Amino acid sequence: AGYPGDSELGSGRKLWLGQNQIHSVSEELVTYSVDTSAGESGSGVFIQSNGEYLIVAVHTVGSLLGNQGVRINMQVFQTFQEWMRLT
Repeated sequence: AGYPGDSELGSGRKLWLGQNQIHSVSEELVTYSVDTSAGESGSGVFIQSNGEYLIVAVHTVGSLLGNQGVRINMQVFQTFQEWMRLT
């Protein structure tokens, strides 16, 4: 999910959703084949489990070789919690 800046329909003002497959998961990265566009870095990467959507990564890289996001492991989750305490 994200707000692509190069979209013909809204220039970053309309939420776009895409779906495809996750290809690999490591301790720090998730690689997937969902179409992405400029401006979508920072968007959540979701999976559906038992009827619920779970954010498993934050999109960081889009390329012809595959898209990647930083996996939300315990260290990343704790960093998010710390940032929320600071606001």
